[in-house]
Amino acid sequence: MGTKYDRKRQSENMRKDTTFVQMLIAKARKLIFESGKSITSKAVESKIYQTSLLPTRSAFSTRLASLGFNHYSLYVYDLLHEFELGVWKSNFTHILRVLYAEGGDKIQALNRRFRQVPTFGRYTIRRFSNNVSGMKKMAARDFEDILQCIIPCIEGLLPTPLEKVVLDLLWDLAVWHALAKLRLHTETTVKILDQATTNVGTSVRRFARACTNIDTRELPREEAARGRREAANGKPNTSVAAGKKHKKLNLHTFKWHNMGHVAEMIPRCGTTDGYSTQVGECEHKRVKKMYARTNKREHEGQIAAKGHREGLLVKIKEKENDLKSSEAQQSKDPGDVSTVSLSAPPSQPKKKRGRPKKNSFALGPEDEDRLPETSFHAHHHISDSQRFAVDIPKFLSDYFNDPGVKGFLPLLKDHLSSRLTGREFDGDEHVFSDEERDSLKIIDNRLFRHKVIRINYTTYDMRRDQDSVNPRTHADIMVLSPEEVIEGEHTELGHPYWYARVVGIFHAKDLDEDWDLYYVNIFVDRDMFMRFLGGGIGHMATRFIVKIADTLRHFFKIKAAGVEDPSEMDDEGLDLDEPVGADLIVEDDGAGSGVDEDQEDGEVEGHEEDEDEEGGDEDEDENENDDEEDDEDGDEEEDEEEDEEEEDLGPEDENREPDGEYDSGYAAF
Repeated sequence: MGTKYDRKRQSENMRKDTTFVQMLIAKARKLIFESGKSITSKAVESKIYQTSLLPTRSAFSTRLASLGFNHYSLYVYDLLHEFELGVWKSNFTHILRVLYAEGGDKIQALNRRFRQVPTFGRYTIRRFSNNVSGMKKMAARDFEDILQCIIPCIEGLLPTPLEKVVLDLLWDLAVWHALAKLRLHTETTVKILDQATTNVGTSVRRFARACTNIDTRELPREEAARGRREAANGKPNTSVAAGKKHKKLNLHTFKWHNMGHVAEMIPRCGTTDGYSTQVGECEHKRVKKMYARTNKREHEGQIAAKGHREGLLVKIKEKENDLKSSEAQQSKDPGDVSTVSLSAPPSQPKKKRGRPKKNSFALGPEDEDRLPETSFHAHHHISDSQRFAVDIPKFLSDYFNDPGVKGFLPLLKDHLSSRLTGREFDGDEHVFSDEERDSLKIIDNRLFRHKVIRINYTTYDMRRDQDSVNPRTHADIMVLSPEEVIEGEHTELGHPYWYARVVGIFHAKDLDEDWDLYYVNIFVDRDMFMRFLGGGIGHMATRFIVKIADTLRHFFKIKAAGVEDPSEMDDEGLDLDEPVGADLIVEDDGAGSGVDEDQEDGEVEGHEEDEDEEGGDEDEDENENDDEEDDEDGDEEEDEEEDEEEEDLGPEDENREPDGEYDSGYAAF
């Protein structure tokens, strides 16, 4: 998958609804309906077996074939089932097998690290379960979150040669997934996706070869699922003495092969969010909730009635909101910062006797600070409540010996003066004079704490979105760096963003110990990914480090020179004979990856054939969930059956080797 040979096969062997195909289907149907032959009879299979057809003609073919329409082009890639619950799940499962084979507390360490990953956004990254390696009750969204957060969680758990291969694999899978799920594509991003497909194919095959000599066996859940299947089928359990079966990474699946079609499918059919099954799967939750409110008898009609009633209530609510919005816009300019007037009078929290508790400027769940929905036209939105006041002189007195409040009042006035005078933010480097500071008066010398601030912004695909920053739960932020850096000079100072933690107004409860380094997850969502990749329509380029050419060098180890058509890339790198445009060539120093590069492809293929002789073990890779009720975006995950093995798609490609400067991708940023 992803090789030049594979692309050639895709273009030359594309299935078409030709007259010959229609004739074969017609002959097979005639044998079944007129001659009374069975569908599985040799007479019928001789007509359709070699071309993998079925004795059923599509309605699209019947109606549109005469117009030259090829109905086989309607079959599009399903990211939820084919990648998140297919390719990525199988790779993640094999990584867990490797960790089990390494022994020790590797699995426990992986689970512990996932538990430390904070949430992000509104249901973007959810809280991970205590036992991620168990993969219990996981939906596709959970596997997606694992892919986006696994790189820092697995770092250091594997031996150095193998770890480099695994980190390269995870990086390439995350890049491909982020690009494939973009809701807005350009010609540039499609080319990047095509190159990412090549890199994924290389990394996965390298990972499979690196694990050849590792004794990878079934996971505990796989062994238990196999035992239940054998018991249900009435087969004697002959594997008790042998223990867990050997398991290898299976690349002979349709889901793996079909990844190579995504890059050419997007320009033809549109972005993947238009035909993903994720939307339909999410609707299953709604029906299940309604079923619980029925009497369980003839529930279909009751669910339909409840759905109709719910739709009426939604329409009433929308009309009410429209009326309120129109009234609010008549009394206030929508471009101004929205505020909320609260009926409750300002009041101080009731003082308690005894030892005062440690002051914290992050309001807790018990503190009410109402902040209703507002217009997306406002830049940001905070409450105007005065219920939680901070007396500045008392604050400075209480924290007199704290180094964090050294020069606090002058710095505060400098910051407020800069905002009031409209100065462009430069890190508050400008120092005002004492006279200018004295001209700024803070009424009653009090500041007021708030629970959240909502910030509206435009995403890479020109949609309005909103972030909610809470010092207690979601406090980590990134802002555009004001540092001016000339391209080519002082590249170490050229990072485009500042990273910060909101601690309230001044100080907050210490949520964790101090860390030497923080991992910045660029895959957390598509908008974050495009901030680092660049190329968002209408967005400013964030210095040279995130311009497309330089970013590609970090992503794919490509050196700025001239862009090549990814379809012309073979296993030895890019074809430099006919460059198309001003972009990139591959730079490969041939560094080792922990895999024996002298190993012939035939040895790997022969090993895979040996595995096939174990009685179809590979066909059980995705059958292990037959007895588990895994949710699929709110729905119970369907039992996944392994696709039929297909012929080898081509020679292994060696067009990219990790080198010393490329530390699993994410270190480049």
